[in-house]
Amino acid sequence: MKTLVYFSIVVFTLLLNVQYLLSQGSEIESKQANKYLQQFDSLSRQNSNNSDSALELNNNNVDSMIQVKVNCTENRIYLADSNALRNHGEIDGLIEKMEMQMNTIQTQTQDRINYKQQEMDSCVNQVKNSFMYQVKELDSLANQYEYMQSHQEQYNDSAINAVNAQIQNQCLKLDSVLQNQEGSCNKYRDNLDSIIQDGQTKLDSMFMKKQGEIDSLLGIQSQTRFRISHKNADSNDSSNNKNRYKFSEIVDEIVLLDTTDIRLKFNKKIAEPQEIKNLFKFKLVELLKSTSTESIEIVEIFWSNQKADVLQFIINVPLYNPELIELEYNGEVELNANDELVLKSTAVINDISDEINISNFNVYPNPATDYIQINISDDINLISIYSLNGTKIIEYLDNFSFIDISTLQSGLYILHVTNISGKLFTTKLIKR
Repeated sequence: MKTLVYFSIVVFTLLLNVQYLLSQGSEIESKQANKYLQQFDSLSRQNSNNSDSALELNNNNVDSMIQVKVNCTENRIYLADSNALRNHGEIDGLIEKMEMQMNTIQTQTQDRINYKQQEMDSCVNQVKNSFMYQVKELDSLANQYEYMQSHQEQYNDSAINAVNAQIQNQCLKLDSVLQNQEGSCNKYRDNLDSIIQDGQTKLDSMFMKKQGEIDSLLGIQSQTRFRISHKNADSNDSSNNKNRYKFSEIVDEIVLLDTTDIRLKFNKKIAEPQEIKNLFKFKLVELLKSTSTESIEIVEIFWSNQKADVLQFIINVPLYNPELIELEYNGEVELNANDELVLKSTAVINDISDEINISNFNVYPNPATDYIQINISDDINLISIYSLNGTKIIEYLDNFSFIDISTLQSGLYILHVTNISGKLFTTKLIKR
């Protein structure tokens, strides 16, 4: 009888070992082992996603950078048109070299990303072989433990606890592998970021060098930077009015051409400007070398229908190597019905009625062609005529009541008359 019992135990043990061995070659069955397998697969997918994201990010960033740099070059050539025509052969050659170097840097960056991906894939595959063997061991132990738990009458507690201890030890090994793999994944992502950043730095450096060479042919001082400020930007906020803009929103490019010529390119055509000189002010902020003066005055502003998106400022002093120039705009920017930008003063005349009902002040004729007569009870101290954008057109400081307006263009103006007591009288003036 004892022999039969012993034989039964041996047979059962052999069957259990066979089941254990068969489970190693089959699919993972236990939840515990599957959990580790899923975690490893998740890290592998993360590495693959990092590679795809890096390639996509690199391509998008490079494409965006290239577009910005190409637009900058095109705008500068457009602004310095006469010099560009004179040196177009050399400029075209520099642009061609720039494109070749750009493609080379982009290809090198992609190759480095692909090589790093292959390197990481090789490491993952090596780790995965060992990891899968350990996962199968855990799976077998988990299945063995589950079987022993369901047949406790055949096993003592020490045997069951021994298998459980093996499971815990195997889990610690797998946790360590996953932790190392996660560290490798983070390091891999950092390496990809470094490769992308390095490629963009090389592109930026190359663009800067070539742009400097092109600027030299264009007569542009490439080291000069510009900063735009808009004094009444809050009241000119485009969020409040879709047809109103901040000045910085409409400027594509600013360059210092030669030493006394500052040119602005806008992203839309400008409506023919009327006396806008008082709306602009240039300030020297930083200098690389000493300049004759830090006071910049605008001598003349040029605009033409042929290049309606450009303003040319001629300044009073030559500027040599200024590092930073601030352009201050003190006006409004609106979009008219012809999709043109209108630059005008912020002066708003809201207190003028169509008819003046003050008995001791009148202007006639109004509308007028050549002259106007001003009748006022007190002596006149100051007479000023303004355009609707706030530009002062005419000013008389003496006690004149008979004013020549024959030189004015036909249109609507604002007349200011101040008496000797300092009282201001304002009315509209129509010039025919």
